[in-house]
Amino acid sequence: MNIKQSKSCKSVGVMDILSFITADSNNALYLFSTTAQTLGALFGIVFSLTLVAVQLASQTYSPRLITLFLRDKWTRFFIGFYLFAILYNVILLNEVPKRFENFPDFIWFMLGSIVLSIISAFVMYRYIIYVLDLLKPENIVKRLIKDIKIEKVDNDLKEVKVSFLPIEDTIKRLIEIEDEYTIAVAINDIKKLIFERYKNIEKINSNDIEFLNFVIGFIYKIGVLCLDKGLYRCVIESVEVLCDLIVFFIPRVRR
Repeated sequence: MNIKQSKSCKSVGVMDILSFITADSNNALYLFSTTAQTLGALFGIVFSLTLVAVQLASQTYSPRLITLFLRDKWTRFFIGFYLFAILYNVILLNEVPKRFENFPDFIWFMLGSIVLSIISAFVMYRYIIYVLDLLKPENIVKRLIKDIKIEKVDNDLKEVKVSFLPIEDTIKRLIEIEDEYTIAVAINDIKKLIFERYKNIEKINSNDIEFLNFVIGFIYKIGVLCLDKGLYRCVIESVEVLCDLIVFFIPRVRR
C-alpha cells in the first residue's frame, strides 16, 4: 500500500511540474509573448551597457576598439542567438491563433521556448564575463596585436604598417596614464609576433628588412616616449626587445 502511494505521489509530482506548459492556446500566447518581451528587454539593456563600456574604453585607449568589438565572434554569437530566440517566440506568437487547434504537438514548441530562455540566461552570463575580461588593458593590447596583418609583409607592406596604428594609439595612451605593466606586455607581445613570423625563415628579403627597420623604429619610438614620461621600466624593456630583435635578425640578413 505504501509503495502504491509513493508511486502515485511521484506521478502527481511530475504532472504538477509539467502542468504550466499544458497545450492551451492562452498559455501558449502568454508564454511566447512574455518570453519575447523579456528576451528583447534583456538583450537591449545588456547590449546597450556593453556598447557604453566599449565606447568608454575606446575613448581611453583607441577609437578602433569599437570595430574590434563588433567583429568579435562572441559578440556576433550573442546578437545572433538572442535575435533567433526572440524571432522564434514572435513567429510562434503569431501562429498560435491560426494553427493551434490543428497542431496537437504545439506543446513541444512551448517547451522549446522555455529551453531557449534557460540557455539565453547562461549565454548572457558568459557574454558579460567575456566582455569584462576583454576590456582589461592587457587583453585589449593582445587583441590589437593579433589584428596586425603581419602575414601580408611579402605583398603589401603599407597595409601591414597601417595595421600597427591601433596598437600605436593604445600604447601612446597607456604612456599618458603611466600604465607600465600593460606597455611592457605590448612590447613583448610585438616581439613574440615577429619571432613567430620569422622563426622558420632562414633568410629574409628586402621587404622583410624594410619591415624590420619599421618595427625597430616603432619600438625605439615607444622607448623614447617612455623615457620622456619617466617610465624607466618600459625603457629597459624596449632596449631589451630591440637587442633581441637585432640578435635574432642579424644571422638571417647575412645569409
